Amino acid sequence: MSKVNRMQILGVRSFDNKQHQNIVFWTPLTLIVGYNGSGKTTIIECLKYATTGELPPNSKTGGAFIHDPKLCGEKEVMARVQLSFTAASGSRMVVDRKLQLTVKKASRSQKTLDCSLLIAKDGEKSVVSSRVAHLDQILPQYLGVSKAVLENVIFCHQDDSLWPMSEPSALKKKFDEIFEAQKYTKAIDNIKILRKKHTEELGKFKLIEQHAKEDRDRGERARKKADALFDEIETLNNKAKNLEERVAEAKMKSKEAFDHAARFEQIVAQLNGKRITLRANQESVVDLEANLKQMLETDEDLHSMLNQYEERVALYGKQQEELRKEYSNLKQDLDVNRESLGVKQSEIGKYQAQKEQHERHLSQRETLIKETAKRHGIRGFDYDITDSQVTDFLAIIGKMSSDQNRALDRARKDTQEELRNAQNGVNQLNEQKSVLTQRKEMSRSQIAANDRRVVDLQRTMDKIDIDEGGEAILKDKKNETEQRLKTANANNLSQRFDDRIRDADAAQRNLDERKESLEAELVNATRLARDSAQIEYAQDELQRTKRSLETMKGAHGSRIAQLVEVGWDPATLSSSFERAVTYKATEVKEAESRRDISQSKLDNINFKLSTVESEQKKKRTEFQKCEKAVQDAIGSDDIADFEQTLQEREEIYETTTMDQAKFQAQLEYMRSCLKTAKEDDRCRLCKRSLKDDRSEQFKKAEFITSIEQIITKAEKAAREENADEMFAELEDAKKAKPSYDLAMRLRHTELPTLQSESTRWVAERDVVNKELEEQDAIIQDLQTSKMEVESLSKNVQSIVNSYNQARDLEKKILELSEKQKAAGFGRSIDDIQEELKKIGDEVRSAKAVLASVSEERDKSRNLVNTLEFNIRDINAELNSAQSKLKEKRALAERMEELKTHSSDQREAIRGYDRDIQNLVPQIEQAQLKYDDINSRGSERVQRLQDDASKLSDSVRQLSYAENEITAYKEKGGPQQLARSQREFEILQAEISRVEEDMIHVTRQVKKIDDTLRDTDNTKRSISDNLRYRKAKRSLQTLQAEIQELETNNAEKDQERWDLEGNHWQNEWNKLTTMNASLLGTMKEKDEQLKDLEAEWQTDFQDANYKYREAHIKVETTKAAVEDLGRYGGALDKAIMKYHTLKMEEINSIIEELWRQAYQGTDVDSIRIRSDNETGKGNRSYNYRVVMVKQEVEMDMRGRCSAGQKVLASIVIRLALAECFGTNCGLIALDEPTTNLDQENIIGLASALSEIIKVRKKQANFQLIVITHDEEFLRAMNCSDYATHYYRVTRDGSQNSLIELQDISLVSK
Repeated sequence: MSKVNRMQILGVRSFDNKQHQNIVFWTPLTLIVGYNGSGKTTIIECLKYATTGELPPNSKTGGAFIHDPKLCGEKEVMARVQLSFTAASGSRMVVDRKLQLTVKKASRSQKTLDCSLLIAKDGEKSVVSSRVAHLDQILPQYLGVSKAVLENVIFCHQDDSLWPMSEPSALKKKFDEIFEAQKYTKAIDNIKILRKKHTEELGKFKLIEQHAKEDRDRGERARKKADALFDEIETLNNKAKNLEERVAEAKMKSKEAFDHAARFEQIVAQLNGKRITLRANQESVVDLEANLKQMLETDEDLHSMLNQYEERVALYGKQQEELRKEYSNLKQDLDVNRESLGVKQSEIGKYQAQKEQHERHLSQRETLIKETAKRHGIRGFDYDITDSQVTDFLAIIGKMSSDQNRALDRARKDTQEELRNAQNGVNQLNEQKSVLTQRKEMSRSQIAANDRRVVDLQRTMDKIDIDEGGEAILKDKKNETEQRLKTANANNLSQRFDDRIRDADAAQRNLDERKESLEAELVNATRLARDSAQIEYAQDELQRTKRSLETMKGAHGSRIAQLVEVGWDPATLSSSFERAVTYKATEVKEAESRRDISQSKLDNINFKLSTVESEQKKKRTEFQKCEKAVQDAIGSDDIADFEQTLQEREEIYETTTMDQAKFQAQLEYMRSCLKTAKEDDRCRLCKRSLKDDRSEQFKKAEFITSIEQIITKAEKAAREENADEMFAELEDAKKAKPSYDLAMRLRHTELPTLQSESTRWVAERDVVNKELEEQDAIIQDLQTSKMEVESLSKNVQSIVNSYNQARDLEKKILELSEKQKAAGFGRSIDDIQEELKKIGDEVRSAKAVLASVSEERDKSRNLVNTLEFNIRDINAELNSAQSKLKEKRALAERMEELKTHSSDQREAIRGYDRDIQNLVPQIEQAQLKYDDINSRGSERVQRLQDDASKLSDSVRQLSYAENEITAYKEKGGPQQLARSQREFEILQAEISRVEEDMIHVTRQVKKIDDTLRDTDNTKRSISDNLRYRKAKRSLQTLQAEIQELETNNAEKDQERWDLEGNHWQNEWNKLTTMNASLLGTMKEKDEQLKDLEAEWQTDFQDANYKYREAHIKVETTKAAVEDLGRYGGALDKAIMKYHTLKMEEINSIIEELWRQAYQGTDVDSIRIRSDNETGKGNRSYNYRVVMVKQEVEMDMRGRCSAGQKVLASIVIRLALAECFGTNCGLIALDEPTTNLDQENIIGLASALSEIIKVRKKQANFQLIVITHDEEFLRAMNCSDYATHYYRVTRDGSQNSLIELQDISLVSK
């Protein structure tokens, strides 16, 4: 059980932002009393803000909820609300919320700061710092009620207290939030969405089940067909075995005959072959004689010469290879020596430059000593200077520089000491002046601040538009209004409005009862007349329906009998038509399945064909690419010349390469020299810089031009040899070798294979296309038949509907006739209507009387309410006027104080000005002294520093020259130059020797190549002579062998055996054809069997399992849909039952409280009526507050007075708190007596007292009452339930204060 304990307020509305205000909430009653505008309602607003985070109406922006910064003279104000409460779980908690308001020049900025929740449970404390949204969510949970109940019931704001009387849409929103209906309706909607989703899935599963069942049936048919094919294949296999035996016998006899013929054929073939060989040898001998240079040596001598030729060629090749290796080694030695020669050239240039630099340093040193001695007045150094004189001069000039530097340091120290003393005097005087200036500025700032404050106070006084005369007028106006109120109350009692209204209301109820009786009698009479008219209409409709049925039978009966069922009956026509349509659809589906199998086979063939064509296209593209690469490499259109071209280029390159080495080495060295001259401006050989020198007649441009001419000549010589182009052509040919190999393989192997495969697949595609065309024709016929049956659908439906409609009309006529017989007859409709008209006139007259009396009573009550409001407003204006007069006097006193303080500050400023004027001459004199010392010291120091700088420069230049001369001698410069020149000459001699060796080796290689070419011609001549002699001997041998073979009669014997072999060969061909046909049939059936097995494996192997799985899914989903429907319905009924019970409980409490509180007689009770929005039980309700007058319900909105609205709203809130606040027995009533007359105030007080008496035993029951009416508190007997109460007042600064006072002050 939760309850609130204590609250602390700071900086909220009229509560000051400097001092906290505390309030403790007791059980069962907490009273808060104070005049209007004192800040009582702010307490309720703080309670609501602390528990829900919601700000009061019209305060969410602009900072209206926070203490105004202008009232406290600050730019930023922080508001804070701390609430201590006991949670429903028993834990003690403190919630802390903060707000900040910042005032800028043209706007206000309101910001919510961090909030926290302190939790104390079982002796342990913990603090939860959280975002505002999170805290708003968890606090209602700790209090045990929803946020809607906290906002609308427990801590309802005074401006929103009449929400039960608001328009229907707003009232519906409030009650839906209190009942928390939305989350339950969302749950039911989600169940419906889930059920709909499962229903859709059920339809899909049923379709899958149907397909699975069809697949299962097709699989069974495929299995039976496969068994039949297997039996046929076994029969054909036996026939094939018999044919194979006969084929083997014919083949054997044919083989024997052809073997005999083959033996004679070999002899004939030998004879023909020798004749052909004889003619070829004769032609060969003639060709050899024409081009042969005959040699006289014997055959043995020629063979010996040929064998020795191979040995000589091998020897020459070995010598050539050794010479090439020797040439390569020499070339490497030449490159190494040339590189070393370049290095030595660089060393010589560097050492020569160092020598010249040393000589320049000696000359510069002598010149520098003479000039320095002359400049500084040193004697004895005017002629040639020896090394010892150099040492003496350096010592003398160094001592002079040191003495000069010491004199400079002394001058600087003396000058700085004098400047420091003078500056101290200036600083002291400036500090005195600065202190006086600061005091003067502070006084001016104080005067300006006082002036601004006086202006603000004057502006505030000008805004106060009240004086003592206005206060007296308001007091007189209050007395006059109170006198008018007493007169109006007396007049209201004398008129007896309630008794007159009660009598008029009783007369109206009697007339209403008579009117209802007559209306019921009229309804019965009208119903009997309507039944007769319905019977006549039904009979006419029955005749029209039967005529329509007979017409449809005559028009379509024969066609239906032909396509659906012979001798059909309208009662069973619908089911017969469905069976016919299903049978036609099954035939079409089976034909389409056969067509799909053929289509699948065609798709497979097309895929394979496209794959082959794609591969073929790819290979052709690859062949063209390789062919182009080879053609570009060898420069020929026929790639067959590739091997020969490659060999020729290798031979040409080897010959050209040898002469290129020496040119290339020289060319590289000269290019490096040219690059060094251009980029570094120095010679690569001697390392000296390149600058124009007229004395030596040297120009850099001419030097670079000469090097470029040498390089051009060398490049021209290298191009004439053309070795690089030959090497590039050879490399291009070698790189094209893989392309050549690939092109040859593609041309002779891969492309022909792909072409044959493509032809085979095209033939198979044509066969399958023909099968598909036949199956399409069959499907077209079946679909036409199906469409003819389906075209009868509308006609069949019309016949069935007419038949069913005729049966329904006959049944309806029978029921109406029986009902009319059972009913009796009363007065006529005209008599009943005449009496109803008379009663209606009397009812209107009674209502007019009741309305007139009610209007008079409402006018009287409105007058009383208006006068009470006027008195309350006058009291508020009077209190405000008195407060403003008090504030006006305080502002005038404050202005006088500020003006006096400003006069004192102005007098002080005048004194500060006099003191500052006295200090100015002293400061100027001290500054002039400081400037004079600074000027004289600077001139002296600058003169000494110039002399020291000149001596330092001379010492530095002499030291540098001496160091360079000493360093050159120590590292042995002259010896290094001589050694490098000797090594350079040695390298030049070695390079000349290597170049001579390379020329010698090149000449030897060329000589061996010439010898090899002459040897090839000799070898070819020896080979031709040997072949010529061998050919002549072969001619003689062949002529003898031909004569011997012609003596045998082999040609005739071969002809006889060929005839017998052909006979048996024809027999074998005939039997083989028969066997092939039989095997083709077997293969075709075997392929069909394989297709069936493959189809069964892929499509039907698990058809039974899939059908079972689909069937299970259908059944389980169907059960889930039914369960969701039952669950949604049960939840719907439970919500409606809960709503009904809760509304009965609320209305019971409302009726009880109304009867206790309301003292009038015009309204017996009130209740909340919840009407179903659509009448379909969908848990959506419209709410309205009704009042009951003599058992008649009427909407209170627009009919009740202001007092009735207030009282009804309080009663409804109390009832809702009783029903929904079981965990939080708290409710706050803010000014509950507004618009209530004295009787109803006493009645409300009695009802509240009774509630407290009944519920004070509940530990967490807390009633908070905020009012200015102390009579109301006495009527509540508040002293029985509380010992103290709180009074809210305003202090002198118009800030709200909460004071604890004894209850006896208001209970007397």
